[in-house]
Amino acid sequence: MKLNLHLFYKIIKSIFFSSYTTVLCLLFLSVLVLWGTLYQIDNGIYAAKERFFNSWFILIKGIIPFPGLRIIGLLLIVNLFLMFFKRNYSVKNIGLTIGHLGIFIFLIGGAIISYTAKEMFLSLYEGNSSNMASSYTQWEIAIWTNNNTSTNKSNNITLFTDTITPGLIYSLPFLNSSIKISRYYKNCLQPFMSEFNNMQLSNYQQYQNKIEPLETSRDPSDNLPCAEIEFIKNDTVVQNISLFGAISSPTYIYFLNDTIWFLLQRKKIQLPVNITLIDFIKENYPQTQMAKQYKSIIKVVADDLNREAVISMNKPFRYKNYTFYQASFYQNKGIESSTFAIVENKGKWLPYISGAFMFLGFSIHFIIKLFTYIKKQKQEKL
Repeated sequence: MKLNLHLFYKIIKSIFFSSYTTVLCLLFLSVLVLWGTLYQIDNGIYAAKERFFNSWFILIKGIIPFPGLRIIGLLLIVNLFLMFFKRNYSVKNIGLTIGHLGIFIFLIGGAIISYTAKEMFLSLYEGNSSNMASSYTQWEIAIWTNNNTSTNKSNNITLFTDTITPGLIYSLPFLNSSIKISRYYKNCLQPFMSEFNNMQLSNYQQYQNKIEPLETSRDPSDNLPCAEIEFIKNDTVVQNISLFGAISSPTYIYFLNDTIWFLLQRKKIQLPVNITLIDFIKENYPQTQMAKQYKSIIKVVADDLNREAVISMNKPFRYKNYTFYQASFYQNKGIESSTFAIVENKGKWLPYISGAFMFLGFSIHFIIKLFTYIKKQKQEKL
């Protein structure tokens, strides 16, 4: 038993306390970056990200395992951490010690950012304001009464579709009733928005039997879901409602002198600031309609902030852990809107801190080596 433990310790030590492991991990990382870059050309950046950089292992031809970024990153973090304490500390090695600490912080920061960063977007017409962004990949079913919009609802319930189980019954306490999700598909065939304009409920229900599921996209942001809901009162189905992700207008039914609204929408995420789009400006290349640059003038209001800011293609706006990027725009017959990509990154300072450590450490190491070399040259001349 003691022999087995000693052998196990030697194996672990040879793996985690070796500089060869560091080199091997860096080699695998280089292969992953090149492989993932080539893969995204035909399959898209999201598919490449999920297969190579958000996975523990990659199956080649569905059989042969190859380490993914997560297992390589974890192994590299453990290796550098143990090697850091194994290092022989002295004045002449202080620069390398600080530099390797910076590398360790960089890897830890990458792991934190990978698991905690959130991506969302906000679209605004000129003059409009909002403090609610939308998720790229997550959806929700909003149900409310006594209002004609999906915000500031007096009575409401929100079902997040990633937790919805078709067949289960969900209570609506404010209506003393319930709903049942008969069907829910992450991606399905969508009717045209024009077909729903001013459409009566009786005509709208003709789409109930036209829910046709489609194969889910590799990129979840491309999927448009649909749902079929049964509105139930006293164990009796009062109305069937069909919802489509491509339809931005809510569906409604009349019940006991009240209007009940239903909307399948991208998940709403509250922002710590209220954004108003004051003006959108687009500059074209001469004699073309191709955008040379475009920018948005916004007003930002928060508890500790009230000012105007400009967001352009290469100039984002930052507030606390949030960064707002100019993503796209819409122009049609004098109507202009702007879409901002928003990233919440709680670990955004870690790469800067790690970079400072690496710069300081390797600079100190270079200076020490330089002075050592100069001193040695002087001694040889004597």
